[in-house]
Amino acid sequence: PVLSKLVDGFVAWRRECGLPEHTIAQERPTLRCFLEIAGDKPPRDYTRSDVATFLENMRQLPKTYGKSPQYRDKPIFEIIAIAKEAGAPRLSAKTAKRHLSVLTRLFKYCADRSLISITEARDLTSQHETGKKSGPARSERDAWTMSDLKALFASPVWTGCHPHYRSRPGPEIIRDGKFW
Repeated sequence: PVLSKLVDGFVAWRRECGLPEHTIAQERPTLRCFLEIAGDKPPRDYTRSDVATFLENMRQLPKTYGKSPQYRDKPIFEIIAIAKEAGAPRLSAKTAKRHLSVLTRLFKYCADRSLISITEARDLTSQHETGKKSGPARSERDAWTMSDLKALFASPVWTGCHPHYRSRPGPEIIRDGKFW
């Protein structure tokens, strides 16, 4: 079957999994956009290139494409053109990643029904760039200064604390999770 014939089953399965209706409502536009951009074909006929093209186009959409009445009932490529001309802010990398997550679950759903192999499902959606990388949180944090470290390790957790109130000085050093 072509992918559009599987969408209702996928949505029903997501409901059975206990997904809230607002999440399902967020997923439907992703599926509709994917079908519009990549075409409606059997799951086995999709390529990584189809998914990459989908993501590239999704990143070109304006942030308000799903909310603004000016975009309602317009094809994706027309919405992108309008947004480019207006210089509208685009979807965030986080939103693009959410769209990719929906596709990942859709292709896993297809693999569970033997329409594609699990390897094909992974190959379609794994390791795509979704936009600006934020990197690990530690790369975004400032390093501790020497005075910060001295103040931290001079606190009662490491120098001795009250047996019940860890922030108060006392005679005990408790080597538990707070200590480590």
